[in-house]
Amino acid sequence: MTGMRLARRSRKRGALDKALGLARARAARLASSPPLPPRAPADPHAAARVRSGAGPVLVVSCDASEGRGYEALEEARAAAPHVLLLALDLFVDEAQIRRARQAGADGVVLVARVLPQDRLAELAAAARAQGLSVSVEVRSAPELAGALAIQADAVRVAEMDRDNGRPDPDAAATRAAAEKAHVAIVDTASKAADKDAP
Repeated sequence: MTGMRLARRSRKRGALDKALGLARARAARLASSPPLPPRAPADPHAAARVRSGAGPVLVVSCDASEGRGYEALEEARAAAPHVLLLALDLFVDEAQIRRARQAGADGVVLVARVLPQDRLAELAAAARAQGLSVSVEVRSAPELAGALAIQADAVRVAEMDRDNGRPDPDAAATRAAAEKAHVAIVDTASKAADKDAP
């Protein structure tokens, strides 16, 4: 019985490694393709809006491991042109950020768990150079500290463990720490697209 439980548990592990493999493959394809012009100008006040929580915000997953692509951003932008769109992906390369920007994103959500601190800072700088706001998905106090160190506009608290698909036991404590640090918190769908307002 114990062996069966361990076997089942081990099959669930590794989901994050597989997702990272897909993200790296996507990044390589994008890096070898000519960049496309943005479909729409980014909101010049995106970072300020994210920090203040002003206006409708929609976090759109583009994670290849979920069968999602940047087309989801394009569809969201067409459906709600005035909503602040944040692209959530396992960003590992600047080419993904450029693609998110081209698809209509106003900001990106970087995942701290998959990025060393120096790379997190580099990708944040690349996003800001594109005129995008920068949020960071965190699941622990050290990751929150890393997000604050790069002056993230907001954080997204990971409610689920990306590796095993289970609720993250540290989510509540991480959210409380973020609130104590007075950093803005965004959720996957913090405000629905049908609340679009000019």
